[in-house]
Amino acid sequence: MNELIGQTLGGYRIVSQIGQGGMAIVYKAYQPSLDRYVALKVLPSYLSEQDESFAIRFEREAKSIAKLRHPNILMVHDSGEHQGINYIVLEYVDAGTYKEFLSSRPDFTQAATLLSQVAKALDYAHEQKVIHRDVKPSNILLPKTDWALLTDFGLATMVGGSFLTQSGMTVGTPAYISPEQGRGEKVGKESDIYSLGVILYELATGAVPFTAETPMAVVIKHMLEPLPMPSSKNPNITEPLERIILKAMAKEPENRFSRSGDMAEALEEFLKTTDSFPTVARIPGVAVIAASEAATEVDNQGLPINPLPSTVEAINAKPAKQKKPVRYWPLLGALGGLFVIGAALLLTGVIPIDDLNFIGQPLETRSLEQIQTDTDPNLANGDFGTVIDDLISALEQDPTNQEIALDLAKAYYTNGDFDQADDAIQDALAINPDEAWVQESAGWHYLEMEDYEKAITHFEMAIAKGGDKSSAKQGLAGAYQGLGQSDIAIEILEDSLNGYGEDDPFVYENLGLQYLEMGEYKKAEDAFRTALEIEPAFFSSWWNLAEVYKFQDDLPGAISIIEEGLEENPDSHELNESLGWMYLDNGENNQAIGAFERAIELDPDLSMPYAILADLYYEMGQTDKAFTFLEDALQKFPDQSLLFEAMGLLHQNSGDEKKSISFFKTAIDLDPHNSWAKISLAWAYLNTGQSEGVEDLLNNAVKNSGQDPWIFEAVGEIYFELNDCGTAIEYFNQALDLEPFMEEAQQGIDSCQDS
Repeated sequence: MNELIGQTLGGYRIVSQIGQGGMAIVYKAYQPSLDRYVALKVLPSYLSEQDESFAIRFEREAKSIAKLRHPNILMVHDSGEHQGINYIVLEYVDAGTYKEFLSSRPDFTQAATLLSQVAKALDYAHEQKVIHRDVKPSNILLPKTDWALLTDFGLATMVGGSFLTQSGMTVGTPAYISPEQGRGEKVGKESDIYSLGVILYELATGAVPFTAETPMAVVIKHMLEPLPMPSSKNPNITEPLERIILKAMAKEPENRFSRSGDMAEALEEFLKTTDSFPTVARIPGVAVIAASEAATEVDNQGLPINPLPSTVEAINAKPAKQKKPVRYWPLLGALGGLFVIGAALLLTGVIPIDDLNFIGQPLETRSLEQIQTDTDPNLANGDFGTVIDDLISALEQDPTNQEIALDLAKAYYTNGDFDQADDAIQDALAINPDEAWVQESAGWHYLEMEDYEKAITHFEMAIAKGGDKSSAKQGLAGAYQGLGQSDIAIEILEDSLNGYGEDDPFVYENLGLQYLEMGEYKKAEDAFRTALEIEPAFFSSWWNLAEVYKFQDDLPGAISIIEEGLEENPDSHELNESLGWMYLDNGENNQAIGAFERAIELDPDLSMPYAILADLYYEMGQTDKAFTFLEDALQKFPDQSLLFEAMGLLHQNSGDEKKSISFFKTAIDLDPHNSWAKISLAWAYLNTGQSEGVEDLLNNAVKNSGQDPWIFEAVGEIYFELNDCGTAIEYFNQALDLEPFMEEAQQGIDSCQDS
């Protein structure tokens, strides 16, 4: 978006770019009407392009945060939209961040006092019914050594609000995310308190409590693993301080401080009554930041500055070396299981609402039936206006059709209009509130809207009116899980087994998911095995049973479970594909090939295994077979960006950079958000001596990265090859911020410092 420099957005003249992060680009802008400079945070245009509910969410959140007035909250002056560009206008301050401050081994009293200010700021915001959702050190600005400013309220909700969004990841920062936010539940003030507790843990010990190879794995640790005792990380931590940390970071929200103001008081009381403060070690992964200010320059909103130098100048300064691009298919395989784990946990025992479409009275006319038939595909295509208009028209034809009224509710909340959805649900209930199926459907809708209290009310009414107890009890359990009351959810599911749910595999599977989430692995295994005794073809239970073993770092055991499932279901393409990923993750490439080939044989419409198989064939020296295989796949799936990218990589790895360029371009045309295709195309340009377009490719790859640390690492590699170590280190550091133990990024920094 550098083309915005010099332009005017809503009365603000953009002067320069001062920072860039995963969610926005920040500009310095001049406001002539008040003769002042402001910070203009511009959100990516693709958010509104891909999500029609974004505009509603943006306006709602911007209005909420603009009302916040507190000495420790960065002031929001204005917000708006100009020619499709959404922006937030912030107070302009000259400040570093608490993240930088931590890296300098600060005085504990000073650092804890600043955190107390942040806690009080959060307490004020919570009183105004505003939840931050992304409390972390880089969102705390320090204009002075004794003054903290919390920023980026509401930004997480604007761009997605839950940890599984378009990219399959939650909005929030994995290292600081609360367990309930990781599960994709509706979060409250307790989530912010947990994140603040993580920062205090980091201050006291020198490191965040949980790290792992992938962001999703970190999230899972927050949900499932016991908190490592702070005193085990730093013996200088006294019991009173440890109690504050443990209470703030309790797994269950109700066990944390009831208010962040209470946490501030506890921290201040500790500082007053003790002379023993922990000596804080330098935080791993950020020592390099402190060593080089130039490499970690940040804007006054706490975002790292990513200046992109002229690619032409960089290429002229040092010819690009021929470098074989990194192949990422094995990485995809290793991560795939973890993302699926996250999705499984987010189910929380809830049957997807789409599965309830069969409930209700038969439609009387073909036109109404056709409208309902078209509803789900139109919603999937984002055509909300058409769906809503059609359903309103259908209700005019049949005002007493409760099913259509409930479909209208779904259309409204899918479009982000929860008030209209609530009205539609109430309209459906008013037609005939004594229908058990209507009460249950209302429960599922409210569950989808994360209005758990109302969901509970309607599920209980459905049960009281003699509805499907097994189904309604599962929904009721899901609602209590949404409130963070896992113990009640388990009681409900266990009760379902007495008399009416003992033969329902869904009950056992949902019970297994609850146990898995709580780390009760033996109980989870027993529940999944019981579900499979009832229905051996229940694919998801085989897969969840395998996850029990993966959670305990027993990948061979997980593989044996999927193999056992295939003995019962040899024609399951899902189990064969899952087995392929597990073999790949375990380094058993030959077995992975067999499993993926079998999956394609069973379901020729699977496209992803083609890319994986081509890569595996190439690795085994079967180059001709890899090319022939992918050529056939491209004929079969001409609209799959991933397959064109795979063909480009084959040509690139075979040394034909020029031919690879056209395939990478096609991959990007088919999916403009394919960051890896952009990285690969940048390498192809550099290796063929071309410079045009490289800068834009790198900018766009980062913008569409979804905070993927491997994208930042790959961009860092390119700048290293361009002999621009300053920029390379910035990207390597950003990769380490997201994944502290990424060896490749640390090696990149070391190489830069040695060169």
